[in-house]
Amino acid sequence: MITSHTKPLILALALSGLASFAQEASFCNLVRSPDVVSVVTEIGKAELIQTDAKHWSGGGITLTTRMRRSGLELVLQAPDVAVKHVLVCWKAQLPPSWKYLGDAWERAYGDLEWKPLDPKRVMPWYFLASDGQLTHGYGVSTGASALCHWIAEGDSITLHADVRCGGAGVQLGRRTLGVCTVLCHLGCAGETPFAAAQAFCRQMCPQPRLPKQPVYGFNDWDCAYGRDTA
Repeated sequence: MITSHTKPLILALALSGLASFAQEASFCNLVRSPDVVSVVTEIGKAELIQTDAKHWSGGGITLTTRMRRSGLELVLQAPDVAVKHVLVCWKAQLPPSWKYLGDAWERAYGDLEWKPLDPKRVMPWYFLASDGQLTHGYGVSTGASALCHWIAEGDSITLHADVRCGGAGVQLGRRTLGVCTVLCHLGCAGETPFAAAQAFCRQMCPQPRLPKQPVYGFNDWDCAYGRDTA
């Protein structure tokens, strides 16, 4: 029986359910088997075929996806082929009305900002998606063996892993290459974008090398080490 005492509880449960649905509906779990895998070699680009739940193969190249507690590990084998790039794609429905924040390759030069969804935008290492109420994170763990960036589109998320040795394709021979570990952060209601970014950065870097005391001052290469002239 619904009474005046139970109505607030029912309403709270209903709102909680709606919030949970919105949270799950907007989140794209990447810690799973990808939908498309392709590689760029010294010869050209080729798609790999999924042979079982963990392996993608073709043209003498194999990408293994390993589910770990820390995330999804990507391991490359290419005994006789020089590989330049590995592209891993997941089907996803990203909200076009949300804003997206990407990282920078080295450091920010005033170019970090929340922008609408842009399929041409390169987002190094990780990116955040937020509507101001929920903020989700997608990225790779620190210590990757590739230069990684993300391309987010309305129907997919693609990880681009640059595994080149200099400008040439890497020649692994009998070795295997742990390309990177893919991670996600499921945002929760009441979490600010800043708090979500902090939580996800801790997740991507569980063992940071922190100084024992605050660091201050400056270090300018040009004046300290350079030999610049007019």
